[in-house]
Amino acid sequence: MLLNHLSSLQCPKCQGKLNLSDTSNISNRIPQNTLYCDNGHCWQIKDGIVSLNYPKFLRRKETDVRGKMLRGLSEEKDSLNLSLEDIMKPVKAFIPAHGGIRILELSAGGFTSYLLLKDKLSNLQGTLELHALDSNSERLNHTMHKIYEGDIPVTGIHGNETHAPYPSEWFDLVFQIGQLSTFRSKETILKEMLRLVAPSGSAVVLDWGMSPKIRDKGNSEGLLKNLQPLANRPPLESLPNEVDSAEIEYVARDLMFCIRMQK
Repeated sequence: MLLNHLSSLQCPKCQGKLNLSDTSNISNRIPQNTLYCDNGHCWQIKDGIVSLNYPKFLRRKETDVRGKMLRGLSEEKDSLNLSLEDIMKPVKAFIPAHGGIRILELSAGGFTSYLLLKDKLSNLQGTLELHALDSNSERLNHTMHKIYEGDIPVTGIHGNETHAPYPSEWFDLVFQIGQLSTFRSKETILKEMLRLVAPSGSAVVLDWGMSPKIRDKGNSEGLLKNLQPLANRPPLESLPNEVDSAEIEYVARDLMFCIRMQK
């Protein structure tokens, strides 16, 4: 983790302030240490990743839906012409242009969003604070290793996506890509994303779901059979009551839907 990100974290048990146990020879990047709060709750930092997974949480589907979809779609590349850049376009569009912003990616493991956003982020002025959270520690470790190699200042958190260890209204942008269908309650994760985002910010969800325009084409039946998540539809019934406005559009060659929530 990064030392200058510590003030953004809070104890997931009591929401108290977290402190470093060992403050000797501290640099900004902290590979190993222990965090504690005033109530005595302790949390480990190992290999640069903070373990704040409380309540302990596993998603309904621990299979890597996003990875399977990307592999399956790559086999259809000639007909679909889908790229990772296509998937990231909506996220790039909602990154605020001003400096001093905070961004959180939920369910970040198994993907390299921040590497794909690097060019956009490097052009922003002022301090930039980036966080990546996932309840699957193995996939998060893999992703954070790639992020470290890319020299991007991201703090990785092994935590519960429905009980994120951050204050309310803390981030300018909270986003999740291709994992909404892995949660038992879509409303719960959408509500948590809305809690985390500032009133002037955006909570953005991209998930698999074929647009009506593509469904009507002749080759859609085969795609839906081989890649079942493309049958998903935007979960309008799961939008939290706290949403002030919600924009929904199909993106990524009409193979994903994007929900942008604001409050």
